[in-house]
Amino acid sequence: MKNSKKIIALAVAASMAFGATACSSNKAVIETAENYTSAIKDLDFDTIKELSTKLDKDFQEEIDDFAEMTSDKQFKKLYSAILDKVEFEIDEKSAKMDKEEGSVKVTYTYVDFSSIEYDELDDL
Repeated sequence: MKNSKKIIALAVAASMAFGATACSSNKAVIETAENYTSAIKDLDFDTIKELSTKLDKDFQEEIDDFAEMTSDKQFKKLYSAILDKVEFEIDEKSAKMDKEEGSVKVTYTYVDFSSIEYDELDDL
């Protein structure tokens, strides 16, 4: 379950780092945020990296590590099940452009996986 918390933390950190390069309006920022959050839920690491503008080396390595882990079918199935329960809300009023970067607040809500009985995971 440690890795489950790590991928959720990655998703939250990634959402804060995304940039809406070449966007010219708040609507484009919101659309980029929707694409970004969808990429997280779909484990689409290429899109996450493409939409991220402020990736430091450690963060880039974390994304690559998760991409490698989810190449295993069992891990991918587990993470997909976890991320299927994640919900997000984009605060459209917080969307703003600053030169070539955009930002918007995204709130993620997810299950407290530490409360899940491990027997339930056998059904995945």
